[in-house]
Parts: sequence; C-alpha cells; structure tokens
Amino acid sequence: MEEHETLPGFSRPEFEPMIFTDAAGNVIPYGDRWDDEDAPSESYDSSDHLERFAPIHDVADALIDHLVRTYVVARDENIAHLSDLIRLPSGASRAVRLQPTDDTCTPVTLVFTDFPAVVGHAGWSLETFLPDCGCDACDETWESSADGLESWVDSVVNGHVVESFGPSAAGEHRTTIRDRDGNLIGERRSGGIDPELFVATPLREQDLPLTVSWKPWPRRADSPTGQRRLFTP
Repeated sequence: MEEHETLPGFSRPEFEPMIFTDAAGNVIPYGDRWDDEDAPSESYDSSDHLERFAPIHDVADALIDHLVRTYVVARDENIAHLSDLIRLPSGASRAVRLQPTDDTCTPVTLVFTDFPAVVGHAGWSLETFLPDCGCDACDETWESSADGLESWVDSVVNGHVVESFGPSAAGEHRTTIRDRDGNLIGERRSGGIDPELFVATPLREQDLPLTVSWKPWPRRADSPTGQRRLFTP
C-alpha cells in the first residue's frame, strides 16, 4: 500500500482496476466521461454501475484503523450512532464512532450505506457525503470520493473546524472547515438547528452564544508524528 498525500501516515488500500462498459460494449471512462461538454440531461436521473463506488467502504475501514492506531480515541461500532447524523441517509448498514479522550476534540462518526457510500459527521453539524451525489452526470469515482474523505478526516483530526452559534438555537449557526494550510474548503450557514439533534456532541441552549474551535486529536505516544502544518483558526 502506498502512503497517500492527502493524509500523511495513512496508506490507502490498493484495488484492482474496475472496467465498466455501456450497452454497446464501449468502456465507460468514469471520472473523465464528459470532457468539457455538458452532461446529457438524462444522466442526472441515472446511476449505473454503483459497484464502482464499493472501494470507499474499504478505504473508510482502513481510515478507522489508522485513526485508532495514531490517536488517543475509543472506537465504538454501533448502528445506534446513526442518530449522530443530522441528515439521515437511506440504506445505512454500519456506524462507527471514534471518541477522543479529550472533550475539546470532536468525535467523528462514519456511517456506511448500501449505495455504496460513506457519511462522515463531526462537531455539531459538520457532515460530508461521499460520493457527494453518485449520479452519472456528476461522474464521480471511488478515487475522488476517497480523496474527499481523507481530506475531510485530515482537517477534522487536526483541529481545522470552527462552529459558532448565536444567542439562541433559532439564531444563525456557522461552520467552517479548512485544510492543513488554512485554506477554506467548506462553509455552512443555517438559521438554527434544534440542539436535541446533537447526540455525539451535546449542546445546551443555555450555553449560547458560543464559538468553538475544535482542537487537534491527541496522538498516541508510540505513533509517528508525520510532517504536517497545523493551522490555528
């Protein structure tokens, strides 16, 4: 296995190339299907060869093993952790929560679905769906989904997530996530979220207003430190 640049110290599993063909027997070049042209309108309503996303489950399992080896976290696999999510996916089959011993660090929950896909949850409302869509028009691949998952995990465990709430749960809620160099890679604003939805990381309305910069996960003493730049929001 080759160490992947997106998450230093993590070796992504290797897979045999998968080849898929259309009805005429032509190879479908997933990931480079439409070149610079617009995707056909009917491709937005189709998702062929979903098995092409299957490796994302193995990548997620390898990531979980890597995080348990590298950081001071407890691993708990229980489908009940599906309740950590705000947006519930269909066809969820497994849920794994990784809980750091330091409560200034956000836990991470990874949910596996039979699409196949992986949903990641961190903090109060930070969530990622990989693949993001899966339709033929979006032309995603398991590789692009794995890149996204590894980048998301890298940002979360290195403390690059900030969440803020207004004076009430009905007020504005803002979440930002940055890469290891401090570049903004995602931002979410909402008009308020019911605190009762926050299961993995409880939130009490009496604690508002509140801004939290989730801290980097503590590393195990025997884990390699790796080379990384830590951005402090």
